[in-house]
Amino acid sequence: MDIKRRQVIKRSTGVATVPVSADHRNGDWIVTDIYEGELMQDITTGLLYTRLGNDILDANGKPLVKNYRALISQVSTSAPSVIEFENTIGAIVWTRISAGKYMGTLVGAFTINKVECYCGTPMVTDRVYNFYRKSANAIELYTYEGGVLTDAIIDNLSIKITIN
Repeated sequence: MDIKRRQVIKRSTGVATVPVSADHRNGDWIVTDIYEGELMQDITTGLLYTRLGNDILDANGKPLVKNYRALISQVSTSAPSVIEFENTIGAIVWTRISAGKYMGTLVGAFTINKVECYCGTPMVTDRVYNFYRKSANAIELYTYEGGVLTDAIIDNLSIKITIN
């Protein structure tokens, strides 16, 4: 007996997502939500995604790598501002903690042992930048000049966050 199978390919813009509930009729599903085993094609990039449990995978079954690439600047005592080039992580909120200390927050985004933080090298002698994962909800950037935490010394600094 021939078995006919139907493969659903949903088409939308962006990366597929896991719905917050299993009931697609209650109104909380969004256009990128997919069922387990379903395929979704991003109509902008042509990339295919699928779902296994609560994980979104590429069409080959590999976990997605999420990236955030931006230029970050900070003036006086204000919160940092960013120019984003790529963001598949989500809306990171940047704040100033104190002189030379800045935090990016996004709830549950920065899983332990899965996050890499990179930043450019200062072009001024005696400046040091430290960029790292603080917790599951936060990353931090510290800026030093002459060994002292200092504001207003980052101007279009390249930063990159990779989550595997």
